[in-house]
Amino acid sequence: MPKNVFTENLDLFDVIQSDKYIMNNISPKKLRSIFSYSKHFKNVNLIFRRVFK
Repeated sequence: MPKNVFTENLDLFDVIQSDKYIMNNISPKKLRSIFSYSKHFKNVNLIFRRVFK
């Protein structure tokens, strides 16, 4: 599976979402939260304010 993502230029989220084994063990909501950038960008504004004072 992961090799196909790189060789065929596929979207990893779509490939995982179509995998029945994975989706039987994880909810769609949890999968979306895993792929969400929001927690990584949560404090970006604060960081920029501090750095570029």
